[in-house]
Amino acid sequence: ILQGLLERTEGWATGIQLIAQALVGRPPEELRAILGRVSGKEASIYGYLASEVFESQSPDVQRFLTVTALPDYFNLRLAANLMPDLEVADLLQQVERARLFLIPLDRQGEWYRYHHLFAEMLRHRLLQLYAQTEVAQLHCRAAHWFAAEGLIEDAVRHFLAGRAVDLAVETVAENSQRALNDENWRLIEYWLRLLPAAVVQATPALLLAHTFCLLYRFALADIPSLLEQLQSLLQQPASVARPDFAALHAQLCVQRAMLAFFQN
Repeated sequence: ILQGLLERTEGWATGIQLIAQALVGRPPEELRAILGRVSGKEASIYGYLASEVFESQSPDVQRFLTVTALPDYFNLRLAANLMPDLEVADLLQQVERARLFLIPLDRQGEWYRYHHLFAEMLRHRLLQLYAQTEVAQLHCRAAHWFAAEGLIEDAVRHFLAGRAVDLAVETVAENSQRALNDENWRLIEYWLRLLPAAVVQATPALLLAHTFCLLYRFALADIPSLLEQLQSLLQQPASVARPDFAALHAQLCVQRAMLAFFQN
């Protein structure tokens, strides 16, 4: 239990005290379950972080904190992309000087994250301060930035959080071929798992990537049904009109030839 308490608070002394207060009087058998549910939205923790830490900051620092807490980690370039009207370098220095639960992730001081209890409080506050459409736009801005940096997992997660499923699909499809060329099929499988299964089944490029992964796994029995699904999708008028229709159809033929070769 003590180890779990230290992990949840990341060694933050005040956090340990606040959580300990929340656990007072609880039966021993409930402590582990309660501890696992403790977050930055816990009443005592949220109240402390919100009133004693967050609300004492200037409006610009408050905005910087809430927006940079949106991704799991950030750097100044991402912060500037999300808040182009602010002097983010100056604000980061203010956050560092105030010791606002900022954790550097590398020796160069490029990447940062917040103490996870503080980050949870900030994300909760973000949802209170911004309209859903504004939060979705921030997610999509972050996603475009991550995609340009080649951080595909983060890009997909933020596109999905921003309800831009089509852009998440496009991002995976555009990057799958390069990963296949590197024979990095495990990475493709991971990307595909981030997306809703129904979306993968309805997208020719993603189905094709999935069949290549199965081929690398030598899971030959699972491939024919996917190829039939792919053939069905490519016969639809919308697919025939796609600019990449010829390439997809050619790869379908290649897949069938490879499957026949390995089966024989």
